[in-house]
Amino acid sequence: EEQKQRHLPPVARGETLWCQGYSEPGAGSDLAGVRTAAVPDGAGGYAVTGQKIWTSLALDADWCFVLARTDPGS
Repeated sequence: EEQKQRHLPPVARGETLWCQGYSEPGAGSDLAGVRTAAVPDGAGGYAVTGQKIWTSLALDADWCFVLARTDPGS
């Protein structure tokens, strides 16, 4: 809820741009084929490794919603 209150109003007012980091080389838009990984970094965040392509607005975006696997076996 806190994140919705903090992030959605600026997006709705057009003050903040966001993009979706889903598509990958070799997987395209097949989300089951995503290989980008996110592992805990020990400081309360995640280290993300992988590649994304075809991300509209990526150069101008303030935020990117990234699809990544946190379970290597999934």
